[in-house]
Amino acid sequence: MINKNKFIYFLIFLILFSIFYLFSDVIIKYEGVSLREFKEFELNCGSVIDILIYKDQYIGQSSLRMNASVCYNLAILKVLNSTLLLTSIVIASIFGFKYFNNKKNREDLTDLIKILKNRNNRSLY
Repeated sequence: MINKNKFIYFLIFLILFSIFYLFSDVIIKYEGVSLREFKEFELNCGSVIDILIYKDQYIGQSSLRMNASVCYNLAILKVLNSTLLLTSIVIASIFGFKYFNNKKNREDLTDLIKILKNRNNRSLY
């Protein structure tokens, strides 16, 4: 049974995950295939904040000149994904707290069930 504390820990974990996702590096992955080998290439564009704020400086670098628009678009996509994740976390927390506030406390009836089973077994013999 899920209690309120586990729900709060799960929400905190999701919020931290979305924040770490937002501040992680933007990486472009390419796959190169030839007749003899298969290679994966990675191009690190930098952090999302650096790409969005200093957009013009990334175009000047020789390794990112051709991929500047791809890096910028991936940075915007990361921002949109993290905002959608945070809004869904807020909506889930609102519904979750409403559920836990409206939930009635139920007593544990296992002891009573054991007593009734014992009485029924005794009355049969």
